[in-house]
Amino acid sequence: MLEIRWKLKHVVLILILTLVLVNGMNLLLGALPLPGLKSFGAKVIFLTFFQDILLLALVLWVVEKNRGHLSDLGLTVKNWGKAFKWGVFGGFLILITVVVVGAFSFKILKVNPPPQTFEKLLTLAKTPTEKNMLVFLGVFLGPFAEELFFRGFSYPVLKKYMGVVGGIAVSSLLFGAMHFDPYRFLPLSIGGAILAYLYEKTGTLLSPFVAHATWNGIMTWFVMGKMFFL
Repeated sequence: MLEIRWKLKHVVLILILTLVLVNGMNLLLGALPLPGLKSFGAKVIFLTFFQDILLLALVLWVVEKNRGHLSDLGLTVKNWGKAFKWGVFGGFLILITVVVVGAFSFKILKVNPPPQTFEKLLTLAKTPTEKNMLVFLGVFLGPFAEELFFRGFSYPVLKKYMGVVGGIAVSSLLFGAMHFDPYRFLPLSIGGAILAYLYEKTGTLLSPFVAHATWNGIMTWFVMGKMFFL
């Protein structure tokens, strides 16, 4: 069992710092509009990139300050073949589960939710650069940053205090809440639970990262394909 050197207070600290700094950057961009960030799409792309890099930097900083190692975050390649296969399978499972649970919950609540921000950005993207950046953020950088924080960093601490079931439950609820999408909170939380289970089962962050990237990648392909045929 890994020795987790960081504590629950560090999870809370990173969450608070990320929210404060990203919102601060948003206000700064509003006060000092830059020529390349005038459009809504370009601004959100920059803020998303900033948030992901900030999250990665804060996690690595806390781990280093507490004399931890990258392997403590699940950044290992042990059993990579098995982990990769589980990741691909998990990605398709999450996709199906999220779509079904989402559709069912929308029907029960009798709501027609607006498109997710990422889907909206894909439809608004006008240049190849914006589209390529969105694919990079949605399929690689975003999943990696989120898996490092929610599964590699937060889940082990929660597991230490609450056990496997409690750790999976709370980390998945946190994952759902931090997307700030009340309409999709339930399906996103269930997706987060599957990702945490993959990490617990394989012991490497590769599996939930591949699953997350597969999930987002298929959704991105679907949205872009729908735009092409419309």
